[in-house]
Amino acid sequence: MGRFGFTERYALGLAERGSHPPRGLWELWGETTTKSYYDWNTYRFGEYGAFTKYCTAEWMGLNGFTDNKTTLEPDDDPATVNMGGGARTPTSTEWEELLANTTNTWITQNGVHGVKFTSSNGKSIFLPAAGYHRFGDLIGDDGGGFYWSSSIYAEDNPALAWIYFFAGDDRHMEGGSREYGYPVRAVKGSGSTPSQGGFDANGASNALFSVSATKKIHFSRGNLQYKASTGTWRFAESQLDYVGDANAAISATNSGWIDLFAYGTSGWNSGVEAYMPYSASWDFQDYLRNVSLTGSYAEADWGWHNAISNGGNQTHMWRTMTAAEWQYLLGRSGKWGLATIGGATRGMIILPDNWTTPGGVTWTAGNATYGYYDDNIYTASQWQQMEDAGA
Repeated sequence: MGRFGFTERYALGLAERGSHPPRGLWELWGETTTKSYYDWNTYRFGEYGAFTKYCTAEWMGLNGFTDNKTTLEPDDDPATVNMGGGARTPTSTEWEELLANTTNTWITQNGVHGVKFTSSNGKSIFLPAAGYHRFGDLIGDDGGGFYWSSSIYAEDNPALAWIYFFAGDDRHMEGGSREYGYPVRAVKGSGSTPSQGGFDANGASNALFSVSATKKIHFSRGNLQYKASTGTWRFAESQLDYVGDANAAISATNSGWIDLFAYGTSGWNSGVEAYMPYSASWDFQDYLRNVSLTGSYAEADWGWHNAISNGGNQTHMWRTMTAAEWQYLLGRSGKWGLATIGGATRGMIILPDNWTTPGGVTWTAGNATYGYYDDNIYTASQWQQMEDAGA
């Protein structure tokens, strides 16, 4: 299951650490001085198709150059160079966490339009709608905000870096071309972001996974499970756990766990005959059909309708991914493959957006349509390395 954001972990995060550089500083990505003209001809690291730094794809590098750098180094970070004192440009992950863990409102402050972010502890920051520079012009001043992150947008298109965009009620992350002049909002310190791998107290992965050009999710710690005798929902404690043959004991009084569910059987009465998680009718017409588990039928989604006991224990914290999101997730180049773990458990491994294969472990990705379970054969300790890295 995918979950958007956390409710507690970053209550004292970026909203506390945000610094307040003067309004009116616009930089090309990776530049440390302002320009009078903004395009590829004035960019210090080459141009589109001929990059000399921060290039992860041969077709985008000068004479096939790559360095696989995906995050600004301190010497290229305008916040670090110009402000010192531990200041830096926030990563795309930190922007995502700010969005997920604060309320944000379009306001006018001291005559300036922008967005105010308020955390659960009442602390807030304000981002002015400073617009952006393109060629010699300032565009969108007082109408929209475009703020750089320190992160390359995608490994197969290093011409873009992640930016945070807002205008009125619209707030999202997107890719911004590196030769545009966007503002930088600095943060200070190394950040409170946990390691790439592992899961938080609500069972959400620390690692982030893109499911569209503007949306990222956290996965749950394991597959969803249900015990009918107590009406309890939980996530499996391990990503490797599954119930298997014990699902055959499915019934309204079963005291064991199940993890195979018919479509739309969250326990919410959608008007069909079979809507309980223990429903086991052989007649497909008894089940919810021809609708998505969104909108009027969102409550038919198992994670949305129910409180997951080890997943925050609140309703409406989790949901099931859409088909389009699965397609986008698995369409990321090199980010999925089949594997056998511990000599017995077969399955699919999905890698997060920011991935580095651990030392001493090999990785073979599936291609566009297929893979094999012997593509990646891991011992339990090797899988632990992969999981610790965010897989």
